Amino acid sequence: MPAMEALLEDRSNGKARRHPNLYLKDGTLVIQVEDVLFNVHRSVLARYSTTIRDMLEITRESGINTRGNKENPLILTGDTVAAWELLLGLQYNTCVCLLALVRRKSSDSALRSLRVTSEQLKGEHLLMILGIANKYCMERIEQDIVKELKKASDYDGFVNIVVASRIVGSDKLYQDGLQCLLVSGSSPNMEQANRMGSEVTLTVMQKLLGEAAHFVGNLKPAMYLSLTVINRVPVGSIPSS
Repeated sequence: MPAMEALLEDRSNGKARRHPNLYLKDGTLVIQVEDVLFNVHRSVLARYSTTIRDMLEITRESGINTRGNKENPLILTGDTVAAWELLLGLQYNTCVCLLALVRRKSSDSALRSLRVTSEQLKGEHLLMILGIANKYCMERIEQDIVKELKKASDYDGFVNIVVASRIVGSDKLYQDGLQCLLVSGSSPNMEQANRMGSEVTLTVMQKLLGEAAHFVGNLKPAMYLSLTVINRVPVGSIPSS
């Protein structure tokens, strides 16, 4: 996917600009995130998000038929362009690209350029998508992202599980992530500690200090015996090698 710095031709005047890849020619719903416009399909978002489906239903019932077009986009506040770009990239790779083949529109460059899978994304990207999925009640996507995060095998991945547990409000996921951190036997760096939060960091460090104290405690008798033997044997009586 293109770098965020290169997404828009000109954002200096503050006007909303079309996303170069995700403003689709046959889109039926224009949404605005920050100062970027996405033109997607109502059916795609409504299929995954009960919240957006309800928003569109309220709009239809109230008689405001113009909401969600280029003149009056559906504005989603509090979200980031990067998160929606990632989310829509995943959705369209599995949904609209298949529709494009059925409709013989595979020549559409906007569709051909989307080749993103959850396995290719970093943990930080998955967490960004998870935040949007949770906010707009995209349960299926939320479950898939959590499943992917739980495949973690390194410390950063375990931290991501803890962060994800806060996003979705799952105590079980929190305990899973915490257990992975404790079993790893490693201490977090500053960035990881900030992401985990003080409570998790304190729990991890207390366990590590407890293990260190236990280790030192087991060494004391052996060290004392060694020092006693050395002190009792005259230096001159120790045979040279």
